Amino acid sequence: MKNTVVLFKPRTYPKGSRNDRMTPVHLPLGLLTVASPLVRDGYRVVVYDENFEEDIKTKLQVLKDDIIAIGITAQTGYEIVGGVRMSKYAKETLKVPTIWGGWHPSTVPRQTAENIYVDFVVKGAGQQTLLDLIKAINNDLSFKDIESILYKKNGNIFENRTRRLMDINNYPLPSYDLVDVEKYIQDGCNKGTGISNDVHFKKERMLMYVTSYGCVHRCRYCAATSVFNRQITLLKAETVGEQLESLVKKYNIQTIFFIDSNFFASAERVKKICNEILKRRLNIKYVADPRVDHIMRWDGSVLPLLKKSGCVWLGVGSESGSQNILDYMQKDIKASDIMKAARKVLAAGIDVTFFFMFAMPMNESKKDLFESLKLAAQLKELYPKILLPMYFYDPFPSTPMYYDAVKSGFREPNSLEEWGHRIPDVIDKNPLTPYVSDRYVDMVKRVIIFYLPLTYPADMVLGTLTHIKTQMKKGRYKYLLRFLHVLARIRTRHQFYYIPVEWMVFKFVQKLMPHRIYKK
Repeated sequence: MKNTVVLFKPRTYPKGSRNDRMTPVHLPLGLLTVASPLVRDGYRVVVYDENFEEDIKTKLQVLKDDIIAIGITAQTGYEIVGGVRMSKYAKETLKVPTIWGGWHPSTVPRQTAENIYVDFVVKGAGQQTLLDLIKAINNDLSFKDIESILYKKNGNIFENRTRRLMDINNYPLPSYDLVDVEKYIQDGCNKGTGISNDVHFKKERMLMYVTSYGCVHRCRYCAATSVFNRQITLLKAETVGEQLESLVKKYNIQTIFFIDSNFFASAERVKKICNEILKRRLNIKYVADPRVDHIMRWDGSVLPLLKKSGCVWLGVGSESGSQNILDYMQKDIKASDIMKAARKVLAAGIDVTFFFMFAMPMNESKKDLFESLKLAAQLKELYPKILLPMYFYDPFPSTPMYYDAVKSGFREPNSLEEWGHRIPDVIDKNPLTPYVSDRYVDMVKRVIIFYLPLTYPADMVLGTLTHIKTQMKKGRYKYLLRFLHVLARIRTRHQFYYIPVEWMVFKFVQKLMPHRIYKK
């Protein structure tokens, strides 16, 4: 009987592209998570990450007689290209079945299953599902009772009932030892991770770690709502402490990135995790992502404890300054609370970033846009060094707002391969969203990356106008910058961002001499 399961992570970006060269490769935590129950059950699991591995096909040829199946994970976008290529090789050359899982297959499972090189699709969290499926394949058993899968039989696709989210505490730590963790750490050290103007992880040994699955919230732009059906499971604080201690010591980790969306779902659990970090004297830094309503519910003990235990940065999805848009998103936060949350975090001495989302597919007025730009200005006035990443809504399948985008003219990819050739680029408008005008995009960019940094100058090390505060005092172009500062203040005070002559000149100069004027 065969005993090997191969798990494959496709390349995230085209080889040699700017993102490939500049963006650290993320540890394939999803694959390591579904691998751990298989390892515990006695299977041999081999993980290949196309971002690092060379000559994978030759390695598979050595294993082919013992391979039960090849599991492939893919996010929406370029990863699908490599995933389809591997599926084709598995089916045509190795003659082994293919199993697709991850975010994209979970959001469009039937379209994924329609691909001729896909045999099975696993929806949602796959620890138990993949284990059940591998056992069935290896023992030639029926698939009809395995929850959360799609499978093919006699040319037809069958979709089984969805499994409830399993308790994360029933499963072992993700199998980090199945990959060369040092490669990921060194890649992060070499490329660096700039989170904010005061928090950088250059040459720091950072590891991603997750303490929960699922989400109880109902944001209309987020796939987690449909994939997890508003369920959540949280790892016990004591277990988090044990696992962190093991990982920090084993890999000499300096920084932990809590990547779960709901690390702060329970304030009491977070306080226990902080105390676990302190009790074990881990001496680490960490970053995480709370919601605005989480921060507003925290009592006076949470932020000081976060600070004491090593939290250096919080990334908050404010999304919009318009209550109308927040309600449309079903974000379930108050626009008036965003500034309160910012003051609360900054008063505790923790750096913070607020993320903004623009270009809604429906229901966004000029008033809504300017309310967001006003909030961005208020945050800049409060903390001039704050980063305000702007994202243009990119329709992801299965989300309620995705269907609004389709109604507004979004051109849907009609196959798995077509999704692979759609490269998400949330810092610019999606070419498949005709309802977003170039004029709108230019308005957002000129305010966020030009007028606000000029209005509230700071020595930024990230963003467009870097080190501008010092440049205004003693730089080569100090008089020009001072003039632009005065002009920008007038524009920001009156929210008059039209006839942007200085912005157009800036863009022209930037094309001729990239980063010349604002170079340190």
